[in-house]
Amino acid sequence: MATPDQLEKQIRDLVKQQGRQGERIASLEGKGSVSKPENWLKRNSHWTTPSITIIALLLGTGFVVRHLTLVVDEAVDTKLAASMKDLRQLQLDVAEIKGELKRITDRVVIENAANSNPSRLAMNLGTLHEALKNAREQKEPIEEHSIAEIQSKLLNVDAGSVGYWPVVFDLISYHSILITGLTSPPKVNASEMSNISMRGFGNGVVGGYVRLSGTIDGVKFVNSWVEFDGSKPVVLKDVHFDHCVLVFVGFDFRTPSPFMQRLGRDLLASNIGKFTIPG
Repeated sequence: MATPDQLEKQIRDLVKQQGRQGERIASLEGKGSVSKPENWLKRNSHWTTPSITIIALLLGTGFVVRHLTLVVDEAVDTKLAASMKDLRQLQLDVAEIKGELKRITDRVVIENAANSNPSRLAMNLGTLHEALKNAREQKEPIEEHSIAEIQSKLLNVDAGSVGYWPVVFDLISYHSILITGLTSPPKVNASEMSNISMRGFGNGVVGGYVRLSGTIDGVKFVNSWVEFDGSKPVVLKDVHFDHCVLVFVGFDFRTPSPFMQRLGRDLLASNIGKFTIPG
């Protein structure tokens, strides 16, 4: 930072330059001589001296520097704000591209599984399971025939393969969603159905959201959202499902019960759109 003496010298130099320019103008216009800068300063010392002192003090105390800093900061902030806006938009664009790439990757995984032989399918059950979960969560439209192909091929995959049962039940659930077009239950809370027999009743259960437990005998479900809860064991006897969503919650699908394994195999062998569990 310049000292007051240095600033005063700079101002005097400027005044001298102004004086020399005035002399040139005067000589060209023929108006006679112009006073020397020193004389001008001397004649106007009543205001130049205080002004020089004030300017020097302002700069010396940092007032002008602080003011200039604020101006610079404001200009930087303005440019930075524009840059940050561009950066945020770029981040959004990148996130959108990554999301689209993920969706494409999941579709490719599912299509490859549909075209794989059982032995190759058994080696990629974990990847397939992740892709099915993502497709369901994102409500990603997958060709129904691809899911049907995987369903039939899972019947020929060793049930002891790592990740087999989680894929089986997720695929059955997702397949039923694709067939019915339902992506969420028709109401918030499920109606509990436990230890019920409806043999001889032709209408059965039409629509709604039901959770099964106990023994379900001779019931026909049509256009229903049907939930199987692992904490509530269920036995199905001559139960018919027509255009229903099947959801499985609360199960440890790494080691499902013998009943759930049998149910899973029966469902794999069925037309998920319309089938009967004989029991």
